[in-house]
Amino acid sequence: MYFHGVIFTRKSKENVMKKIVIAGGTGFIGTYIAKAYEKRGYEVIIISRNLHHQYYKTIPWKEDKIREELESSEILLNLSGKSVD
Repeated sequence: MYFHGVIFTRKSKENVMKKIVIAGGTGFIGTYIAKAYEKRGYEVIIISRNLHHQYYKTIPWKEDKIREELESSEILLNLSGKSVD
């Protein structure tokens, strides 16, 4: 499943912390967006190859882990792309 540059949203239930999942969230833009959503009270989950992010919960690119987080999230933002290494 690929959603390049698209945001998917779902209404969250009242009194439940909202969650955003950001694929490719360790880059320049993703880090900025993660901070902005955290300030708005969202739980931020990053999908990345690098699992040692210092601020946010980070999950690997494995279908079962991603599916589990997406089922309880309000927003999916895909910023993943080709590595610039």
